[in-house]
Amino acid sequence: MRNQETEKYIQHIRSLSYDKLTGVLEEEESAYLDNELKNDPLAQDTWKKVQEKYNSESAKAFFEDPSSLEPSARLKMLLEEPGSNRKSIGNIIKYISIAALVIFAFFIYFLLKQNSIKPEMEKQITLKTADGKVIPIVGAHTIHTTDAIVSTQDSAMSFNGSESAIAGSMNILTVPAGLDYKITLADGTLVWLNSETKLEFPFKFGQSREISITGEAYLEVAPNSESPFTVRLPGDRTIQVLGTSFNVNSYEAKQARVSLINGSVKIRAGRDSLLLKPGYEAVSGAGNISQSKFAADDVLAWRQGKFFFNALPLQEVAKVLSRWYGITVSIDDPAIGNKAFTGSLDRNKPIEEFLDNAKDILNISYVKKDGVLHIK
Repeated sequence: MRNQETEKYIQHIRSLSYDKLTGVLEEEESAYLDNELKNDPLAQDTWKKVQEKYNSESAKAFFEDPSSLEPSARLKMLLEEPGSNRKSIGNIIKYISIAALVIFAFFIYFLLKQNSIKPEMEKQITLKTADGKVIPIVGAHTIHTTDAIVSTQDSAMSFNGSESAIAGSMNILTVPAGLDYKITLADGTLVWLNSETKLEFPFKFGQSREISITGEAYLEVAPNSESPFTVRLPGDRTIQVLGTSFNVNSYEAKQARVSLINGSVKIRAGRDSLLLKPGYEAVSGAGNISQSKFAADDVLAWRQGKFFFNALPLQEVAKVLSRWYGITVSIDDPAIGNKAFTGSLDRNKPIEEFLDNAKDILNISYVKKDGVLHIK
């Protein structure tokens, strides 16, 4: 049985195939489709089926027939010709009907494309290469780019950079709401990315190793004393490491949280800096850095699809729900936004199970309407 990621991949290849047949495929999409058709049997099968559907013999006969150039005018002319017969009229009506169905199908496809295909793409993990190409990451595939050969699985990516790759030339891996992903960098560093997280990284490191993260990620940095590793965060914050494991949370632009599992890292924020020890986490706010002990099991639980809330305001809980389930959450009653909630969330279970629990604890209610979760 096909899994959800495979079905999404087939849908995307089918969409690109429609564009290719009608001559409206964009350059970067065309390059991606050509690569998939060259290397992936599933893409080849999907392309073949699309061709069979829209290039049937009857449809082909219509488009090759001279009368197809002006179907309505040709029909009128044939009806007025003295020698016309029912068979020829029936044939041209058949061709016109086929053409009308094909044209109508493509019309409906283009009409709905902006509202269906592209929003669906926004829910997919994407890789934007340094040369500007945007590649959807779906299922297990081998992707050939200008600077690397990228291997993807349902939940992980690795790559082999080419010798011609420009060191430090940044690519962008984007993980949308509701998903998470893992990537192995050029030096062997492992990075787990949480929902709504963006990673900027090169296919080839230079003398120094530098990446940027917006969102939340857990890193196991490959040791290399001769090549320092730097993580850049929003708000002009940086993390400098040699070889270590740590979690970074930078969802909020005004604050970043770094939780050190082992090793040693130095956090910089403006003129302030702090050398962090294992078992401690640093919080960089407005112009200062503070540190305190943390519970590693709680902080890293997101990697197993769990989140522990410890007296967290409901408005902050709503942000987690939005990221993890890919839905819009609205707190309709501002008065309950500051209510503190303590409990746990399991992303592998229906959101209703969590909401029913929170409803009893906080004395709130909820309703889903038009794709929005309303809490009141």
